[in-house]
Amino acid sequence: MDANCQSVLRAPEVCPPTCREYGTTNTNQQIKLFDADYKNEITQVKPGQTITIELKAVLNQDWNKADKGWVEISNGKSSAQKFEVIETGPNTGIFTEKYQIPEVKNSDDLVVSYGYIGFTEIASVKIAK
Repeated sequence: MDANCQSVLRAPEVCPPTCREYGTTNTNQQIKLFDADYKNEITQVKPGQTITIELKAVLNQDWNKADKGWVEISNGKSSAQKFEVIETGPNTGIFTEKYQIPEVKNSDDLVVSYGYIGFTEIASVKIAK
């Protein structure tokens, strides 16, 4: 069993290492936002700026290849849109992708989220005007 996995439907001793079954949660999932060079975590952006989104999550479908996942992005004034992130290598659990900040009106924050209900991870940055 993965030390970060716990099943709400089955006993912990039968929880698969990838935590892929329905009803499991990974307590170490997180989202971070970095500059375009993926070096420095950021708290503020400008329209037109490129950032790197990083998602850490147990999403393995195939341990022998890099998998894909998605996050949701909203600017606080519009509906969230799905955005694909790609695993950095086979079985790393780290998914990244570049994102260009759009021109927005009347918005203070860019919000990136992953997960649902009580297991949602959120990262946000201020949009400079």
